[in-house]
Amino acid sequence: GDSASKGASVDAIWASLKRDTMKKASDAMRPRILQAKESSEDAQSSAPSGALGKRDGRAVADAGAAAGADGKAAPDQGGRSLADVKPFTLENIMVSVRRDVNCLTDPDRQARRLAADRLRHRLLEDSRFSDKTKDLRTSIFSETIVAPICRMLADPAEKCRFSALNFVKATAEILDDTAVLLQHAVPVLRKRMAQANIIEPSEELRLNIVQLLCGPLLKKGGAFLEDYLEEIVPIILKGLDDPFHEVKKECCRLTVEIPSFVPHRACEAHVEQLLQRVVKNLAHPHFKVRCTLISAVDALMALKPEHKLVSKYVVPFLQEACFDKSLQIRGDIFDGLSKWLQLVGDDGDVAMEAEGDGVDSNGQARIPIYADILLPFFLLGMTDEDPGIKERTHEHLERVCQANAKRGCYNAMDADTSMGEAEAGQQPTADGKGRCLDSARRMVKQHLAEITVLCKRNVFEWTINKKMLAARLLHIVTLISRDDIIAHLDILIPVLCSGVGDQDEQFALMLVTCAHHVGEFCSPSAWLCFVLDLLNNAKNSGAQKANVLVVLSGLLHGGASPAQESASSKKVEKDLLIALASSLASEEIRGSDHAAVQVQLLCVVRNMLVTFGDQCAASSQELYHILLQLQACQGNVDVQGGAVGVTETLAKACGYPNTHSFASDHAKELLQALCNSQSTWDRDSSDQHVFSAIIFSCSCDILTNHLDEILNVFGSCVQRDRDPHVRLYMLKLLDRMLEDDRNGCFLQAPKQLLEQVLLPPAVWEAGKTAAAIRFHAMIALGTFFRKGLASQEVLSEMLGDNELQILPTIHSCMDEDYYADTRLSSCHTLENLLRVIGTQ
Repeated sequence: GDSASKGASVDAIWASLKRDTMKKASDAMRPRILQAKESSEDAQSSAPSGALGKRDGRAVADAGAAAGADGKAAPDQGGRSLADVKPFTLENIMVSVRRDVNCLTDPDRQARRLAADRLRHRLLEDSRFSDKTKDLRTSIFSETIVAPICRMLADPAEKCRFSALNFVKATAEILDDTAVLLQHAVPVLRKRMAQANIIEPSEELRLNIVQLLCGPLLKKGGAFLEDYLEEIVPIILKGLDDPFHEVKKECCRLTVEIPSFVPHRACEAHVEQLLQRVVKNLAHPHFKVRCTLISAVDALMALKPEHKLVSKYVVPFLQEACFDKSLQIRGDIFDGLSKWLQLVGDDGDVAMEAEGDGVDSNGQARIPIYADILLPFFLLGMTDEDPGIKERTHEHLERVCQANAKRGCYNAMDADTSMGEAEAGQQPTADGKGRCLDSARRMVKQHLAEITVLCKRNVFEWTINKKMLAARLLHIVTLISRDDIIAHLDILIPVLCSGVGDQDEQFALMLVTCAHHVGEFCSPSAWLCFVLDLLNNAKNSGAQKANVLVVLSGLLHGGASPAQESASSKKVEKDLLIALASSLASEEIRGSDHAAVQVQLLCVVRNMLVTFGDQCAASSQELYHILLQLQACQGNVDVQGGAVGVTETLAKACGYPNTHSFASDHAKELLQALCNSQSTWDRDSSDQHVFSAIIFSCSCDILTNHLDEILNVFGSCVQRDRDPHVRLYMLKLLDRMLEDDRNGCFLQAPKQLLEQVLLPPAVWEAGKTAAAIRFHAMIALGTFFRKGLASQEVLSEMLGDNELQILPTIHSCMDEDYYADTRLSSCHTLENLLRVIGTQ
């Protein structure tokens, strides 16, 4: 080739070849196109009006297709513009489109599709024609054109259905009244969309069908739309179950739109079906779908469905939706609830613009129709973890209260509530930010019975959402209702005691806060009787006792809050306080070895002293008994140390300068009670630990004064017929006493100590248990001699007493066969004895 062609690129060469080929093909096809046009014009001039055949329609379609291949299609996509028809009359316009209308039923699917597209271009997208036919549109888009187009919505070919759908959409946009479209399109669409098995396979077409219904076709349906509601609702119901999420969203929007264009009485018959299907889909994973579903519920609730339908379908959905992870979902829920709580019955609607008297025709306080079942969920918004939602819910609450007051709702209660607060001298109810909640209190008071029953049921549910619903609801209700909750404490207190032991920490803490609220706003006399019943239940396990003590501690803690500052509010009947102390001091609670019971018992006693102060003096003996028990707790250093500190607080509350003086006045009676019960002690008895604690809490003078009782207890407990565990425990306790600085109390009766306590368990007996007891007896005897609790003269006298048998007993232990430690301790004891006796 020449130099120019050598320098040309491959792409340029291919482009040149394609241009030449396309030009030759176009030149070859042009005569055929012209011939087809001429033959069609001849047929048009010779044929009567409306008598076009299918073959002629095929020729026009082929000509249009060929023209499109040439790239020089006519502006009307297969025919001249209808704006150029002369004379411009309706009859001539219909004659001009007759071929395309006939092609809508052509066996060839491409012919059908092209005919629908041409009709759309010529009738709907030609601006010149549209401007000239504004007054003729209703006549043009009559049954002659609309009926075959709508039948194409069920065409086997997807592209044909799509073309027909585009035509119907465009027609609905320009018509002022879509009644003719509703008549022919809606029945076809129902057959495609509302069967048990959806016939329409295309997701895109299903979406466009619902969008068609939701658009101008619905908005311009006028009075005829009500007649086709029976056809449209099944499409919505099936669309809500559609696997394509966009179809679900459009069906929700259609549900929202329908009540705006159809009388509510016509929609009421379909509310239950729609509610059921919408709620069924509210667990959808896409949060945008859930948002549109909530808007659909909002629209249906505006129709004021029956109370039982709301309870059946809406309430279960709210139990989950109020805990949705999406902030937008929760916000929409509480926004919707604020509107639903303002819905009143027909009697209440009359009072919308005027101040009502708050009483309906039956003389009852007027309340919103759904308040009893929806108010609990609305109150959850005030405890939401998101500050924004919490703030919005508070604002909604104010608006709800204002709207209800305007309607006269709850006004029948205003006078009684205000008068009661004035007489009691209470401050207005307020939340943490000082916002007044008195209106909310009146509303909550009306529905406290339903709320407490709901909480009782949900606390025992295994799902965390239902349990947290109960906890959060009780939290806000006990805060708002203040002492109005007293009437429902018989349900509330057991519920709190059952729930505080839950494994979920947040749930348990929320219930403890509820106990704080009850203690803060309710008199102790109102709740103590219920707590006592639970404390005295003999069937309670250790964990259940701990739960009751947790609630009791929370109630007492709330009673010490600023709301109970006045002395009159802290006063409690003496008999109730004594009964409480007696229940706490019972063997089942005080003597429990359950760690949680011990910790909570200490908290209860501490809070009792903080709340009731010097009123506890009447039951100081029982409280001291409890604290001594806690001081003797084995292996719980924190409880032991805390009990010592609370004992000091108890002494001050009773007017004593220190613990020793307090113990001096209380030890005698307590020691006497312990001495009387020592014969029943066994390894599980708690009184032996109390005895240990009281011994070390008393001064030497007190011990000296009660030495006879103390030695009788020791002597009885170390006898061979007693429980070996008790014998060992008491010998160890005696050894600790002998090591203590208060051991001087034994100087008055050393012989009695040896004769009754130390020597009997040291006598030889067969068996390893007896050997262990002999070992501890020798240890205590050695400590007795080492501390010099018997003078040289007294010891010399006792050694000469053949009845005591001191040396023979020591010598027998030096020949111990079981334990070498016993022989060693015997040597230690003999050594200290010789040091005391000296060389005398």
